[in-house]
Amino acid sequence: SGGYDTGQAVNFRGADLSGAKLAGAVASKADFSDAKLTGANMEKADLRGAMLEGADLSNAEIVGANLGGANLKSAILTGIAVKDIVGENVDLSGAITDDNIGSSISELGEPLPTLIEKHRTWVETAGEKGDQLDLSAMDLRELGSLKGEVLTAIRAIDSKFLGMNLYKIQLQSALLDQSDFRNCDLEEADLRGSSFNEANFSHAKMRGIQANPLMFGSGGAGKRFSPCDFSFAKMRYADLSGAQLKSANFSGADLSYANLSGADLRDADLRDANMTGAVLDEAQTEGAMIPKPDRPVFKIPRD
Repeated sequence: SGGYDTGQAVNFRGADLSGAKLAGAVASKADFSDAKLTGANMEKADLRGAMLEGADLSNAEIVGANLGGANLKSAILTGIAVKDIVGENVDLSGAITDDNIGSSISELGEPLPTLIEKHRTWVETAGEKGDQLDLSAMDLRELGSLKGEVLTAIRAIDSKFLGMNLYKIQLQSALLDQSDFRNCDLEEADLRGSSFNEANFSHAKMRGIQANPLMFGSGGAGKRFSPCDFSFAKMRYADLSGAQLKSANFSGADLSYANLSGADLRDADLRDANMTGAVLDEAQTEGAMIPKPDRPVFKIPRD
């Protein structure tokens, strides 16, 4: 069925177009960055030069669609036969397909509950017994949920958590750089002192997360201050309302259109962060380094 004839570059950035009927649509050069297009029918659509960076096209129908020159960087293409993508010069760098999603949980060698138990022993004995849980480069989506799980100090670099229920998960002092948390439910999760350098949280639900620093040691030279590291993370359209983000490092992060209303951003480092369209209503920003358009970064003075 004929869909939309845009006639010009139309902006669908961040829009929820799940299940949309776009078959035969003329949407060349349209901007679908970070849009949700899960299950959309895009058969025979003209999408030449379209911006689809970070878009979720999982299980979309794309047979016969012309994507010549389209930007599909970091797009989610699971459930799609990539060979069906028609057109030259399509940018698929960083795109997630069924072929490259990562190792399966079944390849861990032991059942995950057993490994979690060994990890808890490792944490409780300060490394003297048990083993640290390493889920790096794993595709964890088949688990569906890790709701309320205690995974303090795990290692999971470049892991795929897309769409998972991580409500109230405990991930303190964890190393989660470059991992993908898009569309996850992380409400009220405890992420204190963890590293999420270059991680992706676009469209994630992060209301009320605990991401303040952790303090180690009893004082003096042995005392260590460990803030959360979200440097260069993608957090476009994430809901961070009411989040505890004191002293967090967001340098170089993309927080465009994120909801930070009521968040505690005191002493946070937002240098070089993209704050386009971000909502900061009633956020606490004393001492934070926040960029102003076309001006140097400044520090908001404390009272």
